Amino acid sequence: LLYTSDATHRRQKIKLEAGANVSDRCVILPGTTVKCGAVLGSGALTKQGGTYNPGTYVGSRNNDCVVLKKGSIADAGTPSSYANAFMRKNRVPYFVLPEIAHILWSTICICVAAVTSRLPLVLALLTMGAHCRENWYSYSIFELLAWSVLYVLCMYPVVLLAVLSIDLGSKWLIIGLRVPGSHSWDTTDYNQRWQLYLSIAPIRSFASGEHDFLDFFLGSQYLVWYYRALGAKIGKQVCLYPNGADPKMTEPELVTVKDGACIDDASLIAHLNTKGVFTLNHLLVGERAVMRTSSRLQQSAVMERRSVLLEHTLVLPADTVKTNEWRQGWPAGRGVLDDDDEASEENGENRKGGINETHSLLWCA
Repeated sequence: LLYTSDATHRRQKIKLEAGANVSDRCVILPGTTVKCGAVLGSGALTKQGGTYNPGTYVGSRNNDCVVLKKGSIADAGTPSSYANAFMRKNRVPYFVLPEIAHILWSTICICVAAVTSRLPLVLALLTMGAHCRENWYSYSIFELLAWSVLYVLCMYPVVLLAVLSIDLGSKWLIIGLRVPGSHSWDTTDYNQRWQLYLSIAPIRSFASGEHDFLDFFLGSQYLVWYYRALGAKIGKQVCLYPNGADPKMTEPELVTVKDGACIDDASLIAHLNTKGVFTLNHLLVGERAVMRTSSRLQQSAVMERRSVLLEHTLVLPADTVKTNEWRQGWPAGRGVLDDDDEASEENGENRKGGINETHSLLWCA
């Protein structure tokens, strides 16, 4: 969001210099200047009239962004690995697809998705025609309606299985098994393959109203099975995305979710992208841990047993949320340990009305 006027209706310019980087969920207030080489990370909230020099910023604390890393003017002028991959193709150790190839691939995927969304009805009509052949007049209107409804209801599961096979198969065929480490645009073809795989995603939106078929599995065991098929390690009695999520798991095989955990409209992000340098690492959500709405767990972060991320909370890479610890903030501040909870568990008591058994249901509150 870019705000050019404040509560007093005073207008001020916002300046984004060439080479600046503004990520998702950022809010830029009036008078802000983002200089070349400055990276506003996810959820950054700038200070009105503030100037941001080369470096990495995220979130907001004490009325300004939190500085994660300071940069220099020399670093600001250095081409990113993404630019190197496309501007110096002869120095890249893999074949970089030209822009026209990406355009054609995306167009084909969109066309296939559009055809797939109409496919259940078309198949139902073709099957109905083969069933009746030239004996249409021998059926009553009610029989024709009954057979039509039956074939439509049968064709949607058939198409669902086909789409599911394409979705899972393309992931393992194009991406394969992800491994932790650095995957820069100018050193490996992982990012190119990832973009090709993402172009196939619209095929999942074949349901009525162009809904992703995963929307019908929210909070159910079917969604758990789906992510297990993509490589995620998910325990028993896990509730995934009962209210949806955007994005969902981006790298499932690097995510481990233990028994009884609950992840609401939250994000599990196992990658970090800085100027085309993609790094992947593991994520761990401990037993009976809870991620509430708009919380986010970044790569290498760990949530220990029965820890809780409250609404709008960002856990930075390599950070650890301790056992029974509750955190809130973007980025998350120092947590609060629930000592009563820990004591009741050690004594085998239930001092908080069954929280030992229903801790994972905190997302409902």
